Amino acid sequence: KLTQRGARGVLTSMIGVSPTLFTTIATGKTPEQHGILRFVKEGNIPFTNEDRKTRALWNVVSERGGTVNVVGWFTTWPADEVNGAFISDRCEGVLPGGVFPHQLSTLLESTSRALPREDARRMAQRLYGPVLPPGEVSADVQRDYVNLENEILDYFRTDVLRLEWAENLLRTRPAHLNAVFFKGIDPLSHQAWIFSQPEEFLPIDRP
Repeated sequence: KLTQRGARGVLTSMIGVSPTLFTTIATGKTPEQHGILRFVKEGNIPFTNEDRKTRALWNVVSERGGTVNVVGWFTTWPADEVNGAFISDRCEGVLPGGVFPHQLSTLLESTSRALPREDARRMAQRLYGPVLPPGEVSADVQRDYVNLENEILDYFRTDVLRLEWAENLLRTRPAHLNAVFFKGIDPLSHQAWIFSQPEEFLPIDRP
């Protein structure tokens, strides 16, 4: 049905950074067309949803009377006013406008409190790998591993919450379009790339 009534084509790769690429996925436009060109603008100011020049898929679906649920998509703060629910990528913290409608703030606050950092750390243990024995590696290597574990923990906690929010919306607000962005997949894939294709890296960087 999709191929008969829709459109299809060969997907080609683009060179760019995450905000530009994921905005291209959401809009079907090139960075020059949609306006999200890098991580930050002049003055080291992050690009925001207000810099996007074109409609995203969830805007089109809303305009045509469909319902949407969007959770955590890259560069979507402040949240779009859609026919449905929208949780932006900057929904936690002091910035206003992280969700639409504002009633979703109750969901975010309750689930964030239910997952303290230490609980998330215990849940993430299986992702860390073996503990490095003290004395067998340098202090610099130990420090690098601790930093990596903390990075994994931050992404893990964010994505556990995004999964819970998405599942809640699917149960309570079924929609025609559901889009969820899991933050950890992209950066952790970069971190692990060297282990899957070590020949692509300089010998000094290989594990």
